[in-house]
Amino acid sequence: MLDKFSSTPDYAVNKKDYLDDQIIENRDLRSPGYLKLAEKEISYRIKIVILFVLDALALYLGWLVAFDHSHHSWQHLNLYFLQQDPAILSLFLTVLGFLLFLFSAYDLYRKGNRSRNLSNPIKAVFFAHIAVVPVVLRFYEPQVLDQLLVAGVITLLLVTIQRLTLNWTWSYVRQKYYPLKQRILLLVIQKN
Repeated sequence: MLDKFSSTPDYAVNKKDYLDDQIIENRDLRSPGYLKLAEKEISYRIKIVILFVLDALALYLGWLVAFDHSHHSWQHLNLYFLQQDPAILSLFLTVLGFLLFLFSAYDLYRKGNRSRNLSNPIKAVFFAHIAVVPVVLRFYEPQVLDQLLVAGVITLLLVTIQRLTLNWTWSYVRQKYYPLKQRILLLVIQKN
């Protein structure tokens, strides 16, 4: 064992995955540590992607209801309203950028209690919409400010409902199905 620490490793000339071979050689296959870590990381990354997509979708739906000029009833929503007005599209992308930055700043895409706290998403949505008010006052028509307010309130409601639902769902799944994933190996030796 000491020869591994005292001598230089014998690197093969054209062998690119020397370290991978060393890890595989020294790994105990009975230890499930590697698989558990990978499983937790994958589920955590999937959770981040789901949260990111749902937050962007909540913002889009809030803006769809507030900024779509062509609907007179809920049956005729124009899903492509952002493509019709480049100024509104740039404003939407600015708010989306602020929203994602603030969600990251409030640690809403991380593990722990801060991501489950409902006051942080409310603050993030509020500040993301407030951050563009000076731009709206300077470069846009006055009715855009009213529509921005409506979009902010709808986005706030959608994000809050979405976060409540996802937190409840994840806690339910964790309580119901997580104990089933733990494997126990029992060895019994019979003495005659």
